[in-house]
Amino acid sequence: MSGIFLRWGVPAFVTVIGGTVAAVATSGSAIPPDLASRASVVIAGPEFEWARLSFDMRDATISGTATTEAMIDAAVAKVAAVHGVRSVTSKVVLAEYVSPFPFIATVDDGVLTLSGGLPDEEARAEILAIAGQGARDETRLMSGAPNRANWVAAVTYALGYATQLDEGEVALADLDLTISGRAKSPEAYAALAATDAADTPSSVTLAYREVQPALVSPFEWRAEYDGRKLSLSGATPSETLVGELEALAPAGTNVSTSLVLASGAPVEFATSAKLLLQNLLKLESGSATISDGTSTLTGSPADAAAAESVRVAMTPSGAAVTLGPPHVSEYWLSAERGGGGIVLDGFVPDAALRDRLEALDNVDAAGLELGRGAPERFESGIDFVLETLRRMSEGHATIQGTVITIEGRAATVADFGAIETRLELGAPQGLILASTTVKPPLATPFTFAAEKTAAGQFSLSGYVPGAAARRALVAGLPAVASDTTVIADGNPADFEAAALKALGVLQLLDRGKLSYDGASWSLSGAVDTPQEAFAAESAFAATGLRTAGWTYAVSLPGAVETAALPVVDPYVWRAQKSANGTIAFTGFLPTEQLKRYLAGHAGANVVDGTTLGAGAPEGFIPAAIGGLDALLELDEGTLAHSAGSWSLTGKLPTTTGRYELETALRAATDTSAWHVAIQAGDAAPVVTPFVWSAVKAADGSFALSGYVPTEEVRRFAAVRAGKVSSDSTLVGSGEPQGFIADSLAGLDALLKLESGEVKYDGKSWSISGQPVYAADADAARAAIATASGGGAGWADALAEPTQVAPQPPPGAAEPAAPAASPVATVPPQ
Repeated sequence: MSGIFLRWGVPAFVTVIGGTVAAVATSGSAIPPDLASRASVVIAGPEFEWARLSFDMRDATISGTATTEAMIDAAVAKVAAVHGVRSVTSKVVLAEYVSPFPFIATVDDGVLTLSGGLPDEEARAEILAIAGQGARDETRLMSGAPNRANWVAAVTYALGYATQLDEGEVALADLDLTISGRAKSPEAYAALAATDAADTPSSVTLAYREVQPALVSPFEWRAEYDGRKLSLSGATPSETLVGELEALAPAGTNVSTSLVLASGAPVEFATSAKLLLQNLLKLESGSATISDGTSTLTGSPADAAAAESVRVAMTPSGAAVTLGPPHVSEYWLSAERGGGGIVLDGFVPDAALRDRLEALDNVDAAGLELGRGAPERFESGIDFVLETLRRMSEGHATIQGTVITIEGRAATVADFGAIETRLELGAPQGLILASTTVKPPLATPFTFAAEKTAAGQFSLSGYVPGAAARRALVAGLPAVASDTTVIADGNPADFEAAALKALGVLQLLDRGKLSYDGASWSLSGAVDTPQEAFAAESAFAATGLRTAGWTYAVSLPGAVETAALPVVDPYVWRAQKSANGTIAFTGFLPTEQLKRYLAGHAGANVVDGTTLGAGAPEGFIPAAIGGLDALLELDEGTLAHSAGSWSLTGKLPTTTGRYELETALRAATDTSAWHVAIQAGDAAPVVTPFVWSAVKAADGSFALSGYVPTEEVRRFAAVRAGKVSSDSTLVGSGEPQGFIADSLAGLDALLKLESGEVKYDGKSWSISGQPVYAADADAARAAIATASGGGAGWADALAEPTQVAPQPPPGAAEPAAPAASPVATVPPQ
């Protein structure tokens, strides 16, 4: 398309006369200094990006390339209307009219090149944004384009194809679209294949579309067969070949195909693939591969005849054929370690491996047989087992398929450490270390000691049953100055759990020692104050170690006058756990020992801002210890004592965990007066205050409001109430202990009254209302007695009965008992 641009006739010279008055006013005057800038502003829009403006005195010249005469006229008119412009000369080039209007997107070596026509410069920016970085722009302005919106939609759709190719061409002739090329990846091919012709813009005609699959190099194909299942994977040049290969499988064979369409198949690929698969199916199991021009066939024939048939058929093809020995369905090997060395039994895949094992010192491999079917890395598994058994005084190991089991006793402490390290690293890749029971060398006697000096330093000595136990003991102390423990066998039952409990008590002593002498446990030491002695004694009693046979001997020094602690009122204390695990203490504590214990028990991330003060309420120490244990189980939360009341709030993942934590807290301390509001991640949000009420009107209808813990409880309360005029209850967490029993008991009590209200105000339960007879008031109070705690904490504000029960006439028969009301099942708390 040479000479694509034509001059728009002879350049038009347009002189704008702004009226006689304006002409007189401006003739001969100086050029306004901002004339050029003011004129540039009026053609600054995107529709005039093609225009170039220059001035000679007050005479303007517009140049550039436009695609329509209307564009030129509009630009001239805009500039001519600027005050001060005397004349406007157009030197604009009008683009050549071309039909059909062309647009071509070519992809070569992954580079996208755009050529053809553009209806305007604004369209250039639009399509380059769609084409993305790296696109080469060889387009030019042309006239004759279709409707602009339809053309932009067509180009956008065409570029969607072009950007998924690594070579090819997408072209538009007006709005007729042709597509040919090769996808840049399997994903791109799948995406293009999934694009339906119906997705084409309504104004576009899809004249031709042919997209080849992505190029794969090397072009690889694989078939695997185990006698029952055939798996085909890799690349294929056509779907037709996939069907032909699947048809070769014997009847009853499960065929799994994950072949991907691709370009780049070697010459005679289909012939080679069929020949390989036909002979693979003659074997009991095996695999066949093609990688560009190289073919292989590996497997296990059932007998010599099958092996010969495969070799004869495959020889002309030049494929590498490798056939193995007889197959073993359950591949195993055992190794027994004794005083005379290691004895092997079972199977190995080849004679070379058996000879290598036989040549090893103190290894008897005479019982090994050759067999096919060894799992991958089986030889590495044998080496792993032998190296482990060499460090034992006695032991046994098996390899059953890919599963390794090892048991025995290490020869020395150093060997035990080496074995543990090896086992922690795991079995060789592809094998599973399923069971390991390796005991350290036996210590006789097995002893252990942990000491705390008057300076507050801790040391560990003696034996421990393993590295994990050692780490747990060290973690149970705030700092360990010396650890000379040695790993050995012979420990008493529950060694780690008992030692950790005792270490918690040892931290409360000013100095002391816990020890195991090979037969019994003991904890001894000294404290400086009676308060410390009480705290240590309470903590020791809570561990249950005394009932397990421990000896406890902690002594007090002689009486020493000490300054009395200041009495604090109100007595406040707070422990807060942040989401990052940090525990922050503030407020007052009654003893230095409790202060140290809580800080040590909370772990490494502790910020302790507490001070000592007298005035702690009764039961403060066990409540603080039990509450801290609960706080440590939360993801984040707050434990606080203020104004004589305890509270625990926070978050954890599950409702089950919440119930377990609350149960443990109740076992540790009396929580009947506690405010506990724990948000489980799988439960409704915690609401504070948690309130609920039921109001019975004189007409017998109930109005329910406040919060309930579950939707099931909300429905059940409505059923229990019977006639419900309104129910605005919402589901939320943070209910008090025994909420279900208390709320249902309250509803039962209201049913006995003419009118009244039962409510929980966030702190306590109460009932008020009007009984008709004294018997109704008694029945209501009897219902409240079925609440949690026997209704002991309820506030009773029942009014006096309005009527006296009538006396039955003499000799009147007892009234028949009323029919039993339907009974609903109470939802679990």
